[in-house]
Amino acid sequence: MVTMKNLKIGIIGCGWLGRKMADQWKAEHQIYTTTTTEDKFERLNSDGLNPTLADFGADFQRAPWAARLDVVIITVPLSTRRDKDPDLLRKKVENLSKFMGPFKNQLFFTSTTSVYPNEEKKFDEEAVGIDQNLPECLLNNHFPQINILRLGGLMSDDRQLSKYKVSNLDDPVNHVHAEDIVSVVEKMIKNRSTGKLYNLVAPKHPTKRQVIAMQTNPELILPERPDHQKEGGGRLISSEKLIRELDYEFVHPDPMYFHLH
Repeated sequence: MVTMKNLKIGIIGCGWLGRKMADQWKAEHQIYTTTTTEDKFERLNSDGLNPTLADFGADFQRAPWAARLDVVIITVPLSTRRDKDPDLLRKKVENLSKFMGPFKNQLFFTSTTSVYPNEEKKFDEEAVGIDQNLPECLLNNHFPQINILRLGGLMSDDRQLSKYKVSNLDDPVNHVHAEDIVSVVEKMIKNRSTGKLYNLVAPKHPTKRQVIAMQTNPELILPERPDHQKEGGGRLISSEKLIRELDYEFVHPDPMYFHLH
């Protein structure tokens, strides 16, 4: 295990999650970021986050960016849901790999639990392999050392379920707090983890109705969900592998209380 001190960390796609990582680490590490817009570039630059303009959906030729870095986290949204044209997705990953260069150090990709079908069952990582998900497969082919984190719904701080239009209120949630994402990445950096695939979802799965009620009317007491293992428990994403292999205890295990932190 190494200590996480004075690292050069790259965050490709410094959006909502990437910015939380950068703000957490910038006091002790050198942070390098990318963005697609001039406005964000100026904000990142003024905050000392060493930005580079990079649009991976466009044609561009650049010198390799990541050679000087110890760790890179790819938070660019790459999914077949978002990029319905597989050729465009391949182009983005190819441009991203050229931008990275022959990077051999520690690498992370924040994928999504949307890789799992919408079925009422419990899913672990073996349910859908990397080779069954195009963006993960393409990145893994370029960078076999990559750690892939399949994130649940990002719900913390200003992101609250009650602010969104929600259907199927009795379905369970598969959410994760940003603080746990940052903590897991930190632990994996210290462990020098490579080639790992983990679901990263809070271990408790209240219903959407319960989460919204807690955010809007906390005095309303709703019944507990039935045993999730029973038939009709809904679509559940398991983080048991991550908890076991990293010996990780979630900082925020219950999405009903994310809005309080």
